[in-house]
Amino acid sequence: MCLLKNYRKNISGIDNKQGGTLKKVFITIALFMAFISIFAEGNDYSAIINDIDVFVDSVMKTHNVPGVSIAIVKNNEIILTKGYGYRNVKDKSPVTEKTLFCIGSSTKAFTATALSMAAEDGYIDFNEKVTAYLPDFELKDKNISDNALVIDLLTHRIGLPRHDLMWYGSSFTRDEIYKRLKYLELSAGLRETFQYQNHMFMTAGVLLERVTGKTWEDFVKERIFLPLSMNETNLSTNDSKKSADYASPYLLENKKITEIPFREIPAMGPAGTINSDAVDMAQWLLFNLNRGSVNSKQLITDASFARMTSPQMIASSVSGSEERSFLSYGMGWFIQYYRGHYMVHHGGNIDGFSALVSFFPDDSFGVVVLTNMNATPLPSIINYYISDRLLNLEPVSWSERIASSEDESEEVIKTAVEQRVKNTKPSHSLKSYAGTYENKGYGLLKVGYKNGKLHLKYHFLDMDLNHYHYDVFTGKSQMLGDMEMKFRFESASDGSIAKVYAPLEMTVGEICFERIAESEFTSAEYLSKFAGVYATKDFSLTVDFISGRLKLTVPGQPQYNLVPKEKNSFLIDGLTGFSVMFEEKNGKSVAISLIQPNGTFKIEKK
Repeated sequence: MCLLKNYRKNISGIDNKQGGTLKKVFITIALFMAFISIFAEGNDYSAIINDIDVFVDSVMKTHNVPGVSIAIVKNNEIILTKGYGYRNVKDKSPVTEKTLFCIGSSTKAFTATALSMAAEDGYIDFNEKVTAYLPDFELKDKNISDNALVIDLLTHRIGLPRHDLMWYGSSFTRDEIYKRLKYLELSAGLRETFQYQNHMFMTAGVLLERVTGKTWEDFVKERIFLPLSMNETNLSTNDSKKSADYASPYLLENKKITEIPFREIPAMGPAGTINSDAVDMAQWLLFNLNRGSVNSKQLITDASFARMTSPQMIASSVSGSEERSFLSYGMGWFIQYYRGHYMVHHGGNIDGFSALVSFFPDDSFGVVVLTNMNATPLPSIINYYISDRLLNLEPVSWSERIASSEDESEEVIKTAVEQRVKNTKPSHSLKSYAGTYENKGYGLLKVGYKNGKLHLKYHFLDMDLNHYHYDVFTGKSQMLGDMEMKFRFESASDGSIAKVYAPLEMTVGEICFERIAESEFTSAEYLSKFAGVYATKDFSLTVDFISGRLKLTVPGQPQYNLVPKEKNSFLIDGLTGFSVMFEEKNGKSVAISLIQPNGTFKIEKK
């Protein structure tokens, strides 16, 4: 196209001197040259695509990725949608341009687009407080939840760290997660720092449903998928598995490609549950490269698109490479300069899948890379190579750089300093650590005892515990890359194991789970038998069973809740160091013992 532009300049100069006949000749030559230029451009794409094929095949082997699907859009045309490798290794089923992959957090841009549409419809104002639309929105710091704006939900700046292990692999519903937000520790003030996390995008989905009356799922299908003709795109891996062409998820275990189960996370839909293919994602690229327009119809205004793709928060002050600028975040999109060119992008990772969507608004092209490998850098490697080629730049050897970086990281892990104190023992018998522990935000953590060993179960974490030192035990999870996790137990003042601290969100320190009674000790049938009056000659107290709880009434004092601890043992809520123990005969309560710092007092039941 540059040659054609220069040639037109020459025609203009000659035409002024030579007259009409010569003008016709040069117009004919110009048209011929235009044809040659367009044809040459097509040849350039063909050459680039051939090189991409060779490159992708090579780096897939280097990084042990079974399947890849790619979409490329350039100058408002789809120049490539293609699959590479296998969607299913065992069956050797090939990846096609129609193979469905999970796109993970690349979903976030769809959610930001949906809320932008709701704003244009008049349902919300991004600069209005969240509580104006969600009066029950509550974080642990009331000042933050009272002052957070709608835009803060989409920009990772609300002060809440990831806390992903709170919901990941759980059975919590979206509403349950939303209601647990108030128990999660914050690590920063409002708009103080960038902290990537998923809960607020989920909350944005809750807000969207409250104001429009439509679920996030229905809104995205009707307002985005349908007009963009993203006909195969869905919101559940269960729907993907109904297709004849879907990718299976894999992870690399001891350098062996291993198939793993799909991860279904409906509660966190607005943060990462879209599944799509290269053909449909090419439509998403076109929509964004056309600044919110599809088939000449504007689905969102240019102003809304500009808001989403303009920096709202600095994400990092350094990039780690000379080719990339510092990183910022818009709304559902990361933003930075790559080799001097403005790039908008967002990756996605969910069990067995890694994806990347990127586009260069000023250079009129975009790339989507979908893979069926857990936590692989391959989407970035392929994206950078394609971007380098379309920008007419010498490709950077990202594959070699990243492989070298991974080797260095493994070496650091191998040489980590051992901090174990040798020749120590647990303070209790192993069986004493077994029980159910609860954190109001994170839910239940269970420690079992069988065949002389402890076993921990929390959501997807399912691991044997081995003694490390003192009251600290370690376990490993395959889904966390066999990372060693330390769990620290703590005793109560009476000497019993009362708490366990888990390394589930280290930006706020260990997460504390307090021991609770087993379910058999919380049933109405079990609790109600302790109700009654207990008295001596000079003193009496009453235990009532009210609304599923035992309540203790002592004359002249407020009523206390009795919190089940273990069989027949209850803590007195609000009184540290005070508890009660009931005595039974033939299945009936006959006495209560008040256990206090100054002694134990037994009282018979009347």
